[in-house]
Parts: sequence; C-alpha cells; structure tokens
Amino acid sequence: MANIKEELIKIFGAESVDDSAKHLAEYVKSTGFVKGFKPSFIVRAKDSAQVQALVKLCNDTKTPIVTVSSGGSHRHGGTVPSVPQAVILDLSGIKEVYFTNYTWRIAAFSAGLTYGELAPILAKEGLFLESTIAPRADKSVVASLLETEARINPNCQWNSSDPIRSTETVFGDGTLLRTGDAGMAPLDMPIADALKFGEEKFHSHYVGACGPEDIDYYRLLTGAQGTLGAVTWVSARCSRIPTIRNSFLFPTDDLGKAIEFMYNVEHIRFSDGLFLLSGLGLALLMGFEGEKAAEAAKKLPEWVVVATAASRELAAELRYKAQVAGLKECAEKAGVEMKEELCGISAADVQNRAFNPCEPGKYWHDGLKGKSADIFFLTTMDKVGGFVDRMNELAEKAGVCPDDIAVIVQPRHMGVCCRLEFVLPYCDACAEKVQALFEKASKEFCDMGGYFSRPYGKMGKVQLNKDAHGASVLARIKGIFDPNGIMNPGKLSVE
Repeated sequence: MANIKEELIKIFGAESVDDSAKHLAEYVKSTGFVKGFKPSFIVRAKDSAQVQALVKLCNDTKTPIVTVSSGGSHRHGGTVPSVPQAVILDLSGIKEVYFTNYTWRIAAFSAGLTYGELAPILAKEGLFLESTIAPRADKSVVASLLETEARINPNCQWNSSDPIRSTETVFGDGTLLRTGDAGMAPLDMPIADALKFGEEKFHSHYVGACGPEDIDYYRLLTGAQGTLGAVTWVSARCSRIPTIRNSFLFPTDDLGKAIEFMYNVEHIRFSDGLFLLSGLGLALLMGFEGEKAAEAAKKLPEWVVVATAASRELAAELRYKAQVAGLKECAEKAGVEMKEELCGISAADVQNRAFNPCEPGKYWHDGLKGKSADIFFLTTMDKVGGFVDRMNELAEKAGVCPDDIAVIVQPRHMGVCCRLEFVLPYCDACAEKVQALFEKASKEFCDMGGYFSRPYGKMGKVQLNKDAHGASVLARIKGIFDPNGIMNPGKLSVE
C-alpha cells in the first residue's frame, strides 16, 4: 500500500492522509452490531476535484472507497468497510453554504455541514430545514437527507427523497454529475458561477430535482449507502420559520387511541410536527439518563403523541388558533387529552429538544445505558401495535426487559406510512443478548411485512431476498455507475 499512500499524498497533501492505527480502528464496528474490516487510510477531502481524483486512482488500483461525512460514533454500519484495505473518504471538513433563497425556500450546502452548523445560517435568512427528532450534533445534514431519515413534519414530505433537490455527485466510474436543476450549467463552472448562470439563462434556483433531462438521478443516491458515488453537496427545500409555533402533548396508555389521533391529524393536514414516543422514549428525549430515565418512564403514560401547531406571516394568529382547535377536535374524537405539561415536563421543553440537535457528544437514544442499537423500518400506523407486541414477546424470551426498549413512531408522506423504530439500549455486560434480540427481531419484523428501506449489515440480504427482480435491477444499476465495484462494496447483498 506504500505506492497508494504516495499517490494519496499527491492528491490530498500529507496532512490530509491518515493511517494511524487509533483512527483506523474507529471504523471497524458500529453500535448497531455491524462489524467489518479495518481500512488502510483515511483521506480528508477539501473539494470535489480531490474526490474525483481519488475515485479515478481507486479505479486504477481497484481500491475500495467508503464515503463518510458525519462525525462521532458509527451507529448503523453503513460506513463500516465490508472488505479489507478500503480508503475512508472523509467529507466532514467541507463546510460551505453556497446560497440560500427565501422566496424559493431553497439552500445549497456541502456534505460536511451538521444541523447545528447549518441552522443558524439558515435562520438569518428566515429559513430552517426540517430534521429528524433531535439529531446528533455531529450528524451530516447531507448524510441524513441521503439516508431518507424521517422528518418531524410529515405534511411537508411529498416523497421519500424529499427535501433533496439538486446534488453534485462523483460516481464510481469517476464521472462528476450535477443532478436536478444544477445539471443545466457547464460542469467546469464553480457552483457560485453555475448558480448565476442558471438564474440568468434558465430562471432556475436549483428547486427542480429532476434532471439532467428527464431522469431522477438523485433517487438512485438515496438509501444507497454510498455504493454508487460520493455526494459532495446538495440543494434542499427549506421551510420558512413560523411566526407562531407551539407543541402539545397527548398522553394515553392505549396505543390504539394514539394511532387514531395521529390518523385524525393527518386527515386534516394540520400540525407542523407529529410523532409518537413511548414513555421511555420521552424520558430519553428530555435528557434523563440511567436510573433517572427508568424512573421518569415509570411515572409517564405508556404513550405520548407530540403535535405542533404553527403559522406563518399573513393572518398568523388566526391560522394558529384554527390549528389548535383542529388538534383539540382530533383528540376528542380519539379519546385522548390535550396537555401543555405532563409529569413536570412541559410541551415547550419537548419542542425545544425535538426541533434542535443534541448536545455535542451525547445522543438521546444512548441515555439509558450508554449505548443503543436501533431497529427501524417502514410500515403503516395501523400495524404498529402488532410489531410492538411481538417485540415485547421476543425481548422477554431473550432476557431483555421490554420496559428498557424505547419506541418511536414517525408518520411519513402525510400519514401514508410511518417509520417505526425500536431503540435497544445496552451496556458492555448485556451486549451479547441485546445483539441476539436485535438480529432476531429485525428478521421477524421483515417477515411480518416491515420494509427495511435502509437495510444495514445482515438485513441487506434479508430484505433483498424478498425481491429477486429488485435485487437484479440494483446489481445492474451499480454496474453502470460503479463498474469496478469500488464504492462501499459489500453493502448490497447482490454483490
């Protein structure tokens, strides 16, 4: 590998090529029980030209590339090398906001920006980007979008890839392609010049996702775990900061009532935020840790729906009051109460935590025992109860206390489906039995109809084994965009 290191130094500079054993070891496993191989090098890119040069080099030497843009621990396993001697392409140092536009509610930014870094920049323009519930402080926004994580507001999500619009991608064959409206400008133009060119010639603000021509290239990139190429920046549809926004709590011990309430809310398209937490889930979100989290969960109802009423600009007060009235009516129909405080926890505090990143170095899923593994998949809200019951049964058989498992339900696509997530906390002493539960439950949930749209580790083969035609299409697509199979090989079970 000595010759490769010399070539890497030529591309990135000696200060940006890292082969220290300590740093390489951080990529060997994830908290989601995915284990892999130690990479050979970590390279820290500064721009897309370096990325393109790396891809061309690795094609010549048949060296695997694993793209990373988030910091901190590796949770799900998408960035754990599945083959030896890989090069980690770290994009976390590319931190740029290329433009924002309040009128078109759009922003373009690089792969290294986290939610905590992007939010204040957008706020100056009166915008914000919908995130998942309390994202990790060091989570890359671009990575979150490409992984199609559920957004807090399901009413602003028109398809699974929303809010991505344009992207700049270096595919596995070394081709640099700007997708969506960004594909209208010549590739040799820097993004700032390309934006000006697009505005003047095509009246484009990178709002359109389709293209170049009539192909939705960006759809191939979402959920692909970097197996087709490396995305260096995206443009994304933002939301305008509400003039008024307040959240409310809807507690119940009856899961069926909680689900009915959420369906009611989705039917009228109200709420700027809607999700369901188990009692433990709410305790963890509020920052309780260890025994205090367990104690807080016992005092809370089994289930708590969080719904947000918000309004913007014109007739803000009138619209806000209408939303509050609508939420009350939905609650009455479902037989649940609407509260602003619950067991000493205010709805305002829940909103503040849910809509903002976690503290650096902390992630709310890990609060109970220091680590956690997440099982998440898509289903419909009416089927959530069956999955919860089965998880409780499997946990008891595995010797894991069901009360130690947090549950999160996030409607998607205006309630058409939902993301159901089980958070399995563990410590080193109980890791083995939690891992056994994690693997068994994941397979059973897949058999029960849960759709693992982002299958990590062993679940890649389990999910794709249910769709032979889909698996063959994925193999053909990868062969087109990554003919030598260098981009995160082994992550697709069809390889």
